[in-house]
Amino acid sequence: MKPARLLLGLLGGALLLGCSGWGSESQADVPVAAQAYDRILSWSDLEAQIPNDLDAEDSTALATRLMEGWLREQVMLHQAERELEAADLDFSKELEAYRNALVMHRFEERYVAERLNVEVTEAEARAFYDAQSALFPVNDYVVRARFLHLPADGRDLASVQNLFLSMDSSQVAVLEAWCVENGAVYSIDPEIWWLLDDLVHEVPLQLYRPERQIADRRLISFEQDGRLYWLQFLEHSLKDAPAPFELVRERIEELILHARRTELLSTLQERLLEKAHAEGAILRLEPPLP
Repeated sequence: MKPARLLLGLLGGALLLGCSGWGSESQADVPVAAQAYDRILSWSDLEAQIPNDLDAEDSTALATRLMEGWLREQVMLHQAERELEAADLDFSKELEAYRNALVMHRFEERYVAERLNVEVTEAEARAFYDAQSALFPVNDYVVRARFLHLPADGRDLASVQNLFLSMDSSQVAVLEAWCVENGAVYSIDPEIWWLLDDLVHEVPLQLYRPERQIADRRLISFEQDGRLYWLQFLEHSLKDAPAPFELVRERIEELILHARRTELLSTLQERLLEKAHAEGAILRLEPPLP
């Protein structure tokens, strides 16, 4: 529910507008917030545009701006309707085309929602990637990497370092628990791919020969601004090469579903066209010869 003070604040503002004759006999039962010529803005329409989580002061300020914008729009519209010729005000064709587009869109969305298979298997996605990997170039280095960093307080972290370097998947949960207990910032899932620019925002590695650095699989350890950083590159892809499959898996799924949707609608159109032709509901004439 809108703050109770909103209605009172806006009512005071509305009275200051000095609009006389509000609420004609045909509109007497409609609470009016603003009026311009023969058009009204009701309180219900105005309040519907105001988020419920605003306090009274912000609600009143927003409502005032909305009301002012509505009044400006109405006086411009009134002037335009006075000066334009009748032919300029005839939008029947545009409105029909817009309605037709909305009707077809609503029907297509419902038709597709009821029939589209939204499951994309790993094999389907991989086959699509293998055939269309050129669709997914990247303009940055891409790396599969793990890292963590925490305050450099001189603790003996040899055992934890060995745990970090271990590629035993059963140890990931153990290392993650240690990171949580010790307040470390981390990304230790070995399957996660990063754009190199994004990674260096997390780990401020100095890049001087990036192609050589990201190809090095040894542990990178350094201190900066009182924090100890560990970083290990596990795999990499160079600029302008196709992005790794794992990085574009969701995009591939979107493309496959889009293709399925397009095929569904194309098949529907052909079937309806054939049916209408068979029923004699449509007529196709050859264009006249020049």
